[in-house]
Amino acid sequence: MLRPALVILLVVLHVPSPSADGSATTGMVVCPPQDPGGAAGCVDGEAYEADLALLVGERSPGTPGHAAAREHCRTVLTGLGFDVEMHDYGTGTNVVGTKPGSVGARAVVVSAHYDSTEGCAGADDNASGTAGALGVARALAAGAWAQDLVVACWDEEERGMIGSQAWVNRAVAAGEALEVGVSLEMIGYKDDAKGSQQLPRGFGLVFPGAVARIAGRGNRGDFIGLVADPSARPWSKAFVKHAPSTLRAIRVDVPESLLLSSALRDLSRSDHAAFWAAGAPGVMVTDTANFRYPGYHCGDGRDDLDRLDLGFAVDVVRAAAAATAARLLAE
Repeated sequence: MLRPALVILLVVLHVPSPSADGSATTGMVVCPPQDPGGAAGCVDGEAYEADLALLVGERSPGTPGHAAAREHCRTVLTGLGFDVEMHDYGTGTNVVGTKPGSVGARAVVVSAHYDSTEGCAGADDNASGTAGALGVARALAAGAWAQDLVVACWDEEERGMIGSQAWVNRAVAAGEALEVGVSLEMIGYKDDAKGSQQLPRGFGLVFPGAVARIAGRGNRGDFIGLVADPSARPWSKAFVKHAPSTLRAIRVDVPESLLLSSALRDLSRSDHAAFWAAGAPGVMVTDTANFRYPGYHCGDGRDDLDRLDLGFAVDVVRAAAAATAARLLAE
């Protein structure tokens, strides 16, 4: 199929950009980006915060907030020039935007689920990730990339990853090549207190290196976690390479033999697992949910915006945009 020609406008913006030490400095950032570093610099922190504030509120299926979140994903992606599909799979609707690349042999999928649990505002779970996926879309939409960029807002994750499974299974059945499926699953909560980070039982037996790094900082919940299968490691490695210096990132590389293992079920509790189940590369970007955050699923009564660290979340989006750009450039 012929792809429409892309007209790229280079706009020079006077905006805050990351300095060497990770702080914001006033400088000249060229957007649209042409490389991973540029992609990180083109992330709009104010737009992220605006998206997040709009999304917070109960978004369980059938609620007004659920419909509003779905429409917001559609409006943003359409406005950015993505080809948007409202993927109705029967019980729910995914919002899937695609930007074709010049080669387009493989798709790099950046995603998050927009639904919440019943009765919960879902600020971290998963308004933070949905705003993050839209933030990556904003940063990369006008870039010239080799591979296809897909940004998806999944439905019904809280009911068992139903939406992502429906889309991934359809894509694989159609013979579409998936470079990597990235799930931004709770990216906004950070806790610098000693002992604030818990770990799944037996985690250290399989991932001693990651556990040692966490313990070496006093078991503080001050990092973002990257859970990837072997084929998705190029994305997670690029994330670490291009992350702002203010962001600690810890990789958990899951062996092929242990993907979807019942013994490691805590590592497959989000939409990246739909990619793993279909034999496609997948990675989860997470603040570790209930292993750090007492507001997970409103366990202590609330998952609200005022509990999140927005600087931390924007740093995650910057690193995700850079890692995605690196894979979009790969031919």
